[in-house]
Amino acid sequence: MIVVSGGGRGVTAASVIALAKQTQAAFVLLGRTELSDEPPEAHGLTTDAELKRALLSSAVTRGLKPTPRELEQQARRILADREVRATVAALTAAGSRVRYAATDVRDASALGALLDSVRTEFGPITGLVHGAGVLADAPLHKKTLDGFDRVFETKVGGLCALLDATAGDPLKVICLFSSVAARSGNVGQSDYAMANEVLNKVALAEQARRGPACLVRALGWGPWDSGMVTPGLKAMFESRGIGLIPLADGARAFVSDVLDGQTDDPEVTLGDGVSASVLPAEGRIARVLAQVRRQPQLADHRVRGNVVLPVVQVLEWFVRMAEACRPGQLVQRLLDLRVLRGVTLQDFDQQGDPMLVRAAPAEDRADRLACTLSDIAGATAYYSATAEMGSAPAVAPAAPTAPAGGHRLDRDTCYSNGALFHGPAFQVLEDVECRATSATASLHGLTKAGWQGEGWATDSAALDGCLQLALVWSHEQLGRTVLPLRVGEAVRYRAGALGDGLRCVLSNGDAKNSGAVCDLDLVDADGHVVASLKRLELYPYGG
Repeated sequence: MIVVSGGGRGVTAASVIALAKQTQAAFVLLGRTELSDEPPEAHGLTTDAELKRALLSSAVTRGLKPTPRELEQQARRILADREVRATVAALTAAGSRVRYAATDVRDASALGALLDSVRTEFGPITGLVHGAGVLADAPLHKKTLDGFDRVFETKVGGLCALLDATAGDPLKVICLFSSVAARSGNVGQSDYAMANEVLNKVALAEQARRGPACLVRALGWGPWDSGMVTPGLKAMFESRGIGLIPLADGARAFVSDVLDGQTDDPEVTLGDGVSASVLPAEGRIARVLAQVRRQPQLADHRVRGNVVLPVVQVLEWFVRMAEACRPGQLVQRLLDLRVLRGVTLQDFDQQGDPMLVRAAPAEDRADRLACTLSDIAGATAYYSATAEMGSAPAVAPAAPTAPAGGHRLDRDTCYSNGALFHGPAFQVLEDVECRATSATASLHGLTKAGWQGEGWATDSAALDGCLQLALVWSHEQLGRTVLPLRVGEAVRYRAGALGDGLRCVLSNGDAKNSGAVCDLDLVDADGHVVASLKRLELYPYGG
């Protein structure tokens, strides 16, 4: 069970919703908003202006004369209540148990009593996310003690109270929402910068004290495109050339860091700021785990009885890692994806097989990251690729036209003639037509295949179906089983699950005894190219 301060609204809420979709953990959200029934006159109204007009009209009919400030507070309260209720509903829809409680995290006595009741209902607390925060921006000479206390005590006093109240709980993760302002500063935010730097130092101390049994993180966020970033702040950031982190990108980075982070780096900077988007020369490392409870579909990816890590799982990890390192940017293409050494998952059905994903600045270009997957010691490299980053998705080309005719293979033949080794969860091909240098296949993606989880960076099931088409075509040409060992260029034109009615077109095929090379384009039901794998190289396996 995870306790989240400031979790009812804003960026913290978006982050825990994304985490719930991945883990279905139980959440207790702590917020300042005391929920109340919405007045009838507000029903169906969505904008601030509409609400104020309706509230004013209702007050006048009752002989009241509310001030503009009172109307502003009432409208803001209604919108805040709605946001909290929407968060609770989203967490519930994701499969999580959830409770919302209005409390002041600075009040140690009230917090302790609340968490006692929480343990009775949910059991021990295993995670802590501290996202509560307030702003009171002003030049230093206009700062007040009251304003300073609200900013500093919400961050620092709230954290102290949370740590004290959970001192006896078996915490496995502590995640603190910090800010790049702690390092780079920001106009009018001296108190906010100070408070967040304290969070950074507490994270370092707590990680050293707790050791590897608990992941501790201080996430030094750049400005988000929502939440506490007011229109004035947004304009200021834009004038300084500092990009805002889109809500979905920030939430995805949070989930990636919490689930795959390493305990040796408690401070993580995410987003733009003074040097904030620049990775250190040695890059960043995340721990990933291939394990039956996390990726049950991999149980059906067996070669000679052994579970083998699929290329598409590595591609998914590389894309997630690169985009987590550069929030606000997208992987436009992966270049030179190589299988350096196949990975047999020895402990997949039990504790799982841990590995390291590393992303570091490429030597040749600032917009590229060198990605590697290695064993947990970092001694043996399994896969490598270069991620080319950009601010917008790659522009999709026109869909290729496949020649008519060819040798048709139905689904049963594809999975029984020796070309493929894939079990039910990976059997996404529906039919195939092969020609001398080209082929086509109808297939489906991860949703129909029943792969669990949300927030996918790629449709890994559909991409594996493309690779399966290449294996079937190669088998038809060579009479031998082959495996993919290199992709010259992988491009994702659309993220996530791709729906039904997919089609893969194999072109530029060249099959020889030493292996085969081809291009693959994945096309959706509307005829748009949604992904491509260019210069795929396949080599014979097993004689």
